[in-house]
Amino acid sequence: MGKTAAGRSIRFVPERFEGLPCTAKLVWYHVLAEGVGEYPVRRLAEELGITTASAQKALAALVERGLLEVVEPAAGSRGGRYKAS
Repeated sequence: MGKTAAGRSIRFVPERFEGLPCTAKLVWYHVLAEGVGEYPVRRLAEELGITTASAQKALAALVERGLLEVVEPAAGSRGGRYKAS
C-alpha cells in the first residue's frame, strides 16, 4: 500500500486493474513507488524495459481509468507530471 503526497493511503483494488495490460500495471506501480513527478514516455520505457509505444498506451489507459491523475500535462519535450490515485 502506498501513500499520496497528501499522506492518504492508496489501496490496491484488483477490480480497478481488470483488463489492463501488464505494462500498465507496471507503470502504475512505478509511479506509486516514485511519487508525484515528471514521467517522460522515453524515460519510463527505458527504466521499465518496455517500448515507448507501450509506455504511452499505459499512461493513457491509467489516466482514462482514473488510476493516474495528471498533475501537469506533457508539453513539448517535457514529460507529463502524474500521481497515482
